[in-house]
Amino acid sequence: MTITLPDALTSVSERMPDPWATGQVDLYERELSEHFGTAEAIAVASGTAALHCALIALGVGKDDEVLVSAAASPSSVAPILYLGAAPVFVDSGIGGISLDLQDVASKITERTRAIIAVHLWGRTGDVVRLVEFAGSHGLKVVEDARDAVGTRFDDQYAGTFGELGCMSTSDRQILWSGQGGFVLTDDEILADRCRAARSHWQTPPPGHQQNAELGHNYALAEPLAAIARFNLVRLDKLLSDRAQQTRLLAELLVGTPRIRPTESVRFEDPNHQYPLFRLELPRPREFSARLAALGVLNCVGSFLTVAADKVPLFGRYADDGCLRARNYVDSTLAIILTQRDTDDRIRQIASVIDREAQTWAPE
Repeated sequence: MTITLPDALTSVSERMPDPWATGQVDLYERELSEHFGTAEAIAVASGTAALHCALIALGVGKDDEVLVSAAASPSSVAPILYLGAAPVFVDSGIGGISLDLQDVASKITERTRAIIAVHLWGRTGDVVRLVEFAGSHGLKVVEDARDAVGTRFDDQYAGTFGELGCMSTSDRQILWSGQGGFVLTDDEILADRCRAARSHWQTPPPGHQQNAELGHNYALAEPLAAIARFNLVRLDKLLSDRAQQTRLLAELLVGTPRIRPTESVRFEDPNHQYPLFRLELPRPREFSARLAALGVLNCVGSFLTVAADKVPLFGRYADDGCLRARNYVDSTLAIILTQRDTDDRIRQIASVIDREAQTWAPE
């Protein structure tokens, strides 16, 4: 069997191993900043590493508080705990996508350092309103946009509204490199701190000493940067293909009872990372699990996704239940697709969903 590698990856493979090689990473960072329209892009080892570096760059530390959506995944919350800070869970607004700003306001204290805006399943909600609200309270915003590569709000990319935007390029993302992530920012000082944090503080920000702070081994490997560059070139095509897959699935489910597409908020143009449907069925989590058992991959049924404030690890921080966030997660059918899924495969998925919805009657 002959394997054909992209030119960039072939170039890397011919000169590896080189423990100090950064040629592909350097090019990738420039291409990311050009594509997303930011002054700086910092490539890192994962989406979680991106969040961790962003919080380090903002100076979040022991005994600080970080507001975060209760609808977040555990990987969105873990970096807060890495730093000895405390997550403060915020409920969703009506509809589930945006944060409830009244709940945000009620949970701001003198220890609050930042807000993590989690763009769950590729949806931003009204991110402009959130950033303006945060600014009026002197808070920085970190966008966890790992699912939202290519999503736009008011024709601006997700991940470019707050002080820092964090992305993932794991193999479940539209822009993928197997594993990896990156941080976007227009702030040169924050970018320098992110770069120091990803490399054990071996390359400190200007004016700072080497190893003056604790850093981590979060550098992105050169071969993964080459793969990411190859996919970044065709990102618009990948986004267009996913949008077409989503449209087809939605059209096929138009007549399916008690299942309807999740509507975008005004000015939002989602990337369709996951085709999203609102389940108006009884015991929706069980329905999602049933679909997963029948081969229809979805976030709740296949990966047992729950609201973060229901995760046992975070129980001590969940003083009050964020009920809208919990309901949003539980009643959302987030279908997992790949670029390899053909129209016939999508018709098969729709047929299974429709059949099960027509007969769903849990005891």
